[in-house]
Amino acid sequence: MSFLAPVWLGVAFVGAALTTALHFLSRSRPRSRVLPTTRFVPAASVRTLAPAPRATDLSLLVLRIVSLLLIGAALARPVWRTARPSPAIIALADGSAGADSQAVASAMRVRRPRPDTVIWFKSLSTGLVGARRAGARLASRADSVELVVISSFAAGLWDAATTSIRQTWPGRVRLVGEPVRAPEGAAVEIDTDPDDALRAALDRLERRGGRAIVLVRRHRPSAEDSARVRGRGGVLLIWPRAEPGARGQTNAVLAAGVAVVGPMVRFAAPSGSPISHFADGAVAAGERPLGIGCEREVAFSLDAGDALLRPAGLRLVQRLIAPCGDGWTPDGYAPLDSARLASLEGTGGAAPASALRDDRPRPPAAIPLVLAGLALAVERMARRKRAKSPADLP
Repeated sequence: MSFLAPVWLGVAFVGAALTTALHFLSRSRPRSRVLPTTRFVPAASVRTLAPAPRATDLSLLVLRIVSLLLIGAALARPVWRTARPSPAIIALADGSAGADSQAVASAMRVRRPRPDTVIWFKSLSTGLVGARRAGARLASRADSVELVVISSFAAGLWDAATTSIRQTWPGRVRLVGEPVRAPEGAAVEIDTDPDDALRAALDRLERRGGRAIVLVRRHRPSAEDSARVRGRGGVLLIWPRAEPGARGQTNAVLAAGVAVVGPMVRFAAPSGSPISHFADGAVAAGERPLGIGCEREVAFSLDAGDALLRPAGLRLVQRLIAPCGDGWTPDGYAPLDSARLASLEGTGGAAPASALRDDRPRPPAAIPLVLAGLALAVERMARRKRAKSPADLP
């Protein structure tokens, strides 16, 4: 155990010494003597201070000393610190929409030694803030703290505050994991012509690798399609096609920061939770749960024009076939660049405990204060009981 403000212990010991010295100055009645001028003496009791020939009321003395020492210990703010030679370990586990949850869980299982604290995060900023708080707690029982980030390191994990928050961690960060890849379907089925713009966009995404099952249907899905997604997961995407000769009007579709502008034909508003909107606020795509997967219905056609061949159109398709849920971002599946990875990793070794301890002013310890209050209460009762004796007044 150590004290954050040990000077108060010295003050308490000095006060205890003064209390002990004053205790041996006792109050007593002077001896009564007859004087010829007693009529001029005021009718009041007179007391004098004199050194006590022997120690009296030792119980009161002990209670007063104990009270002073306990109050001093409370103001000194005791902290239990039993530092161990090996560093404590904090693991930040990536729980974002773009993370490979199986790879993260596998890395956590084989990690040796086991982390003292595991923090799941959806952005590096929130994860680093949680690590800084956990590090302040672990610094009281370890000489250093090692931070390990287990992630796919997608670009969407980095935000405007990450750089400044990373600087608050006074040590190197160990990075564990493989860079993220685009989340395309392991099986992509589509019932349109091979030269269709949507088919071309899906082919470009599929070549990057993937994991989810994606079924694309131009009309209402069959019972077999629904059962496949319901039982195995993935996305059942219903993207209707405009009738031959139909001419679309220029419009804009927005989805999680992605905007696609071009000629499009609009259809009836889809049902389900909105995941995309037109420029006028109408729902452009909706999502409905389907077993362990989901069904998404699109209310526009981009067959005309080159919208699906441009980067924005490709990101829109990524949004529509991304894993179910609302955690997708435009950069959720792009790898974090090497400069930011190097900035996140940093240099040096594990963070020293002295740089992580939270030494801000804290209220006095509660237990010493409670004990001091009890000792003072007992001392007061003892003084009242002693005051009933006429030979030695308090």
